[in-house]
Amino acid sequence: MWLKSGWLFIVGLILSVQLVVARNDNVETTEASYLQQIFILKQLAPEIKKIGVLCQIKNYKDLETKLGRLQKQAQLEFVLYNIKNMPDVAKHAKNATISKNVDALWVFADEILLDPKTQSYLVKYSLQSKIVLLSAEPEIIKKGGTVCIRKGTSKPVIFLNQKAVDLLTLSIPPGLPETAEVIIF
Repeated sequence: MWLKSGWLFIVGLILSVQLVVARNDNVETTEASYLQQIFILKQLAPEIKKIGVLCQIKNYKDLETKLGRLQKQAQLEFVLYNIKNMPDVAKHAKNATISKNVDALWVFADEILLDPKTQSYLVKYSLQSKIVLLSAEPEIIKKGGTVCIRKGTSKPVIFLNQKAVDLLTLSIPPGLPETAEVIIF
């Protein structure tokens, strides 16, 4: 009997080792396409239906058109918020979660949104609101944001924060570590 349960333990350990992910974040990456980011996000959190997008619109040519196409491809709804100054971050994050009932906040890599105080606020707010915080930059994930998806040399690189993943009860789909490098903080 012990041998059988011991064997099951070893098999379970081997399977979990296959899902063990890198903890070394010294990986060269570039920003992934919007489609890649949303495709992988939907694998991690398939229940997501509506995403609040926080960015400085002036920095992204044709963003509304691209989000419109992405909305059709991913069958998601996007609510776009133009961040012009620091107070806009809190105002729009609250509007997105309270008035628009978004399931996630997608934070673009803009000067205001990369500010450490802004990042701290967004991390705290997303954790309190129990919503996914998708970021274009891994640094916010180290601070408690949920996920960042970047393009690696041969496959996507997914940065996850373990505490956020646990709080939101997200799980890494079985095939994902084979198609992407997953780094957990």
